[in-house]
Amino acid sequence: DDAAKFLEALVSGASEGVAPDAARLAATRRAAADWRGYDAIIVDSSDPVGPAESLFLAAFYEAMRAALAPNGVISTQGECAWLHLPLISKVIAACATIFPTVDYAYTSVPTYPSGQIGFILCSLNPARNTLAAPKRAPTDHFQAQLRYYNPAIHAAAFTLPQFVAVELETAKSRGHALPGAAADDDDDDRPRSDD
Repeated sequence: DDAAKFLEALVSGASEGVAPDAARLAATRRAAADWRGYDAIIVDSSDPVGPAESLFLAAFYEAMRAALAPNGVISTQGECAWLHLPLISKVIAACATIFPTVDYAYTSVPTYPSGQIGFILCSLNPARNTLAAPKRAPTDHFQAQLRYYNPAIHAAAFTLPQFVAVELETAKSRGHALPGAAADDDDDDRPRSDD
């Protein structure tokens, strides 16, 4: 009930017998029609399982692209390269067909499996190093208040282990579309006991 009250555009249709994936896709399209000119869109989603799978599909990224201002940037939860590189590669490949600039960065999060989490970053700005180079440094006063971030760590987040860099550069050049929300068993990249 609270979701229907506060997130009406996202849940409308879900209670009317519309399939959940169709309702989410419709909500994504409605949101794209309403969003115009954002400089940045940040998506801190859950893992791509169940309802959140739609947040890792090309349609979602296309809707965000339509919502961006010129030179706008998106940042989405990008899983962990140690655990989910095939999924990351698919998303990067799809994003490369949608955005002129696509990149991947990561940071340390001790409570996340493997201690790292990544970010898939996309921009309408085609300039090289658009995402890896900070636009401006924090003022000295503001930097003194920050415990983790500084411009050097920002740039370093884009320095990837060789196996990740090679895979993601290949994915960008491949630029194929994301699979549908219902993944084939053969295409499942989740860790298995025999991995």
